[in-house]
Amino acid sequence: MPARRHSPDRLTRRPGAGRPRKIPRTSDQPVAEEIVGEASRLFARQGFAATTMAQLAEASGLQVTSTYYYYASKEEILERILDEVNQVPLDALAAAIATSDDPAEQLHHFIRRDAAALCRFPFDINESHRLASTPVCRFGRYWSERQV
Repeated sequence: MPARRHSPDRLTRRPGAGRPRKIPRTSDQPVAEEIVGEASRLFARQGFAATTMAQLAEASGLQVTSTYYYYASKEEILERILDEVNQVPLDALAAAIATSDDPAEQLHHFIRRDAAALCRFPFDINESHRLASTPVCRFGRYWSERQV
């Protein structure tokens, strides 16, 4: 059965809507983004396979059912993380091309920008690639974007 897809407005609910949180919010980020941030930290610390939706909910200060409102599974959260991972080199490439007409300078700018961005990720990008390679059909968009 294919994973259910949420409409974009499901990822941004109005403030105060839904069940009360277990812990008070400390961020102005949309709740869906908070979940992704906590997931990336948990995946990095204990691994994707060992992380449960209940742990993701607890780290985000939500009830488990509230977490499922935003994401149908931890695989869907991983897919969201991988979308971000793929965008980093594309953004770095666009910025490098815009800085100069000299290919050597462009390469230099690309490598610096890409490396700096990768260092800011709270997880090992190589682990992301490994996880995305397991059910290839689920992460087809990830791999097609990697071919660009």
